Formats: sequence, structure tokens, C-alpha cells
Amino acid sequence: MRAAAVVAIATCAAVIALAAAAPSHAQPVGQPTAEQQTWRFESEEHQRSAPSWLELIEQYGLDRVDRAIRVDHLIHQGRCREARELANAEGDRNMALRVRQICPGNTGVVTPRGRRMRES
Repeated sequence: MRAAAVVAIATCAAVIALAAAAPSHAQPVGQPTAEQQTWRFESEEHQRSAPSWLELIEQYGLDRVDRAIRVDHLIHQGRCREARELANAEGDRNMALRVRQICPGNTGVVTPRGRRMRES
């Protein structure tokens, strides 16, 4: 009985010591931080404000939307020269200029956001 009481007191003391050592500003488990909440809000807002495929087709036409998708796939495969040539061949100078802005030069890898990273 006495041993059990000693173990119980030691356990309580350990729990109290851990609770005292924890920072008072600790984030509750499962609750997102303010930064995570802001990111989620901005992400959802962007998704709500993005035009649908039908709106894009109505605004630019099916040919241009299809061309933009093909050019995008080439860019993400790292085939920027081909993407620029495709846009130029189709007579879409603005798209060709945008491809040049996204992936200038012939070195590096294009990231999903259009940024270029140097290969090591």
C-alpha cells in the first residue's frame, strides 16, 4: 500500500513538472495556428475567385484555352522552347511572351509556380 502511494505521488509530481515546463503559449492540439488559418482563408478565396473552364472558354475561345493547356504542359515538362514555338506558330504573341517571362534561358527546371531553379 505504501509503495503504491509513493508511486502515485511520484507520478503526480512528474505530471506537474511536465505541465510547468510546457510553454504557456502552446497551441492546443488539433487547432491550426493563425498563420495556417490565414493561408487556408487565402487559398479558399483564390479558389472561389478563379474562373471556371466554361468562363474561360466563353471569354477566350476554345482554341486559345486548349493552346494554353498544351503550352502549360510543355512548360512543366521543362520544354520551354517548344512551348514558345507552339504559341508563336499559333499566332499568339502574348502567350509566347508570357512563356519567355516564365522560363527565360535554357537552364534550370521550372517549378509549378513558374519559378526557375538552377540544376546543381
